[in-house]
Formats: sequence, C-alpha cells, structure tokens
Amino acid sequence: MDVKIHADTDDGDVSQPTKILPQPGVPGVRPMRREDLPAVHAVLNNAFRKTADKGNFDLRAYIEKLFFGSPAFSPDNGSVVYDAGENGITSVILAVPMRFVVNGKTITARLLCAFASDGKKGAFGAARLSRGMRASRHDMLFSDTASPVSADHWVAIGGNMLPIESLQWHKALKPFCTIALRMPRRSKLAKTTLALAALGFVDRLLRRWKKGLVPQPAPGATVKAIDDETFRRQALVMIERFSIRPEWSHEEFHWLMEMSRANESLGQLNALTIENAEGHPLGAALFFGQPGRTAYVLNLVCEAGRENDVLNTLFHHLDKENYAHVTGMAQPFLINALYRQNHMSFRHDGYFCMATRDDGLRSKALAGDIYIGGLCSESWSKLSTDY
Repeated sequence: MDVKIHADTDDGDVSQPTKILPQPGVPGVRPMRREDLPAVHAVLNNAFRKTADKGNFDLRAYIEKLFFGSPAFSPDNGSVVYDAGENGITSVILAVPMRFVVNGKTITARLLCAFASDGKKGAFGAARLSRGMRASRHDMLFSDTASPVSADHWVAIGGNMLPIESLQWHKALKPFCTIALRMPRRSKLAKTTLALAALGFVDRLLRRWKKGLVPQPAPGATVKAIDDETFRRQALVMIERFSIRPEWSHEEFHWLMEMSRANESLGQLNALTIENAEGHPLGAALFFGQPGRTAYVLNLVCEAGRENDVLNTLFHHLDKENYAHVTGMAQPFLINALYRQNHMSFRHDGYFCMATRDDGLRSKALAGDIYIGGLCSESWSKLSTDY
C-alpha cells in the first residue's frame, strides 16, 4: 500500500511517536495496541474502501500477525496511531520492524506499509503522525510503494528516493504470453488458461525463428531446489559485501517466509541455488511462481562478479520450467547484468523511499551499497497485492 507521509512545517511540541501516553483516553500519538485492531480495521476500510474481508480470509487476524508477530517487534518500533480520546483512533501508520546490519552494527528499521486516516476527522491526527516520521527521529524508515506525491513528501521530511530500487524489471520468455500477463487486472479474459495456451502456440513458433528468446545457462552451471534454511545461510554469505543488509536471524527470516507463503495469490514460494560444475554456490533465489504464467523473483543473491552467470542460468531454468514471464525489483548490484539481457524491459510502479538520521547510512544507500527488497519490502504482503 502507498504510504502517504505528509510534510508539515509546524515544529510544535510533539512527543516521539513511540512514547506511550501516561493516561488512557488522552488525545495524542502512541504505539498501536492489539485492542486497537477493530478501530484500525475500520479506519483502513474507510480510507481504502477495499479492505472488507474476502471469502474466508480474516483480514483482522492477518493485520494482528503482520504488525505484532515479528520477532523484531516491540511497542517502540511498531505501528503508531493517533488516539483522539473520546473520538477514538482516527489515523494510523502501519509498520513492520526489520533488523538490518549497517556498517557492522544491528539496527531496527521500520517498513511503512500503510498510512490511513478517517477522512476530515482524521486530518489533525494524520498531521501529528507525519511529524513523527521525520528522518531526524529514526534510524531507518523505508517504503517500496510510494506514489509520486508520497515520494515528494518523503523528501520533504528529510528522506530520499532510491531510483534503481524504484524500477521493476521484466524478462519476456514467451513474448505474446508476457504481453497478456502484464495487462491490467481487469483484463481477465486475456489471462485465462485457454487464451495463454493459444498465445503459447504463437510463442513456440516465434522462438523457433528467433533463437535469442531462449536463455542459455552459464557453462557448467546447474540449478537445485533447496530448503528455506539453506537459502538463508547461502544468502547471508553472499550479501556480506553490502554495508547495509538485512540481519536475517533464524527466527526473523523464517517468520518472513511464513508470512510470505500466506500470499497464495502470487503462487508457490520456491527456493533454489545456482551452482558451478564443482558444486560451489554462485547464487540463490526466492521466487513465487505459477508455471505457464509469471515467476516473481523475491530475492536474488550472488557472489560478486557472477551476476551475469546467475541471471542467465536462472532464466534458463525458469524457461525449462515453462514460465512465460519473470519479474523482480531492480538493484544496483544487478543493474548492469539486467541491461545485458535480451528482451528485458523496466517499469516504474512505485517509488522506493527511505529516511534516516544517519548520514553515513544515507550516503551508502544512495551509492548503491545496500541490499534491500524482496523479504525486506512489502512485495510479499497480502495488503500490497490483494488490497
């Protein structure tokens, strides 16, 4: 969900957003509590008008698990609300805490997932919450779904937009099927199994004529399915080269994987490793997928200098598994290898924004010395894909 941070130049006496109010019922900003969930659900429903429970899905239970269940959670680094006293909760910022390693030191960042207010009644509370999100008050805040207006507000509060991370790459394995799969959600007819089968026939003819559509693996490289823990261990070694990277403790990583697997609309979540001829891991990937349709690459890691080999081998594998289209978030360390791919395109869907009081962290992030996205983003959340 787009997080609309409102710039406000009023520097009045505003307490930290995580400071618990001394008396219940007194208007002000405070951490969200479990007992607030019915009121928060109502605010979200009023703001987005799309959050009514769908079928057997219990949105309120999902919100509780998502925003209170992380091993990194504490009241001081979770979601915040504006409690208007007798008028109840009128505004909320939903946030998931995530631990990062920054220049060897562990910090707790916050992924901002949604900013909602109850119409005009919530305007004052929204302004108070916004002031609490200023960069000068936080180790690290980030969002990967900001709209242009929201991105401007992030900059106004002292944040930055990461231009490469704000791009989504798209690899066409079957061009005609890819066109259909990338059409707007309302174009359901073009995405039916029957329609894709017909387009797939045209793609097979095209691929016989245009050999460059068929990806070729790196010489001697192989792909193997692995379990979640093996991916975590391999990934931690491969992302050590970044000054800013997720900590991915055993507990937090597996909680993120559990939450990701709850998003069945993206398909099955898979983990794999890419090895050289000697069996040494060159890279690893997490991706959602439905064969015959789209593979959503959640996280891709690799040894420095092996980006081309890993991408070529991954695309070759997904092609053999009958995927038509592959997509993922662009990252600075991958961008050169992505540019070298045939039938690759880039699209801007939302701004990746961050704010921090740490000038060193900001400089490293803007220089591309950061590994973020995938599990360290909102792309796996049902709030992002379904609402």
